[in-house]
Amino acid sequence: MGLIKETANEEAWELVGQEHPVIKDVVSSKGYQYDEDSVKKIEPIINQLPVSLFSYDEIRNFQNLENKKKDIGLTDKMYEISLSDNPREGYKKFMEKRDKGENRDRGYDPTLNFDRIVNDSYESPVVLEVDEIYYVIGGRTRIYASVAAGQPIKIKILTPKDL
Repeated sequence: MGLIKETANEEAWELVGQEHPVIKDVVSSKGYQYDEDSVKKIEPIINQLPVSLFSYDEIRNFQNLENKKKDIGLTDKMYEISLSDNPREGYKKFMEKRDKGENRDRGYDPTLNFDRIVNDSYESPVVLEVDEIYYVIGGRTRIYASVAAGQPIKIKILTPKDL
């Protein structure tokens, strides 16, 4: 099955490319831009980040998780799926429908996210913590899978001080 590999490079690109005003302000105030030089500086920082465990009760308060109009309410929908008789199948159907609606081809079965969360074989998503509020940078699908699976998820915590 292998690890869902979201490299620090990909997460760094996610960070410098975010449109959320809080994230954008932190990135620009630290002198980073949407360019290769900034990403190269941020990569080693992301690789060294501490990891914390988060459950649905905490995740539901994350900012920038449901960052697309079609995703509003998705966290709660994943929680509903977690309470079903077959959350894996519910997650699979929902994510396939979502991907089809976005004309998105992941190149893999989205159910692998669910399985890897359950088997603890995933790369930790990244969030930015500003004033005790968490803003999702990358790993939304993994976070949704954790909620659907009813499993807490290990997440890397980035702070402005780290940058």
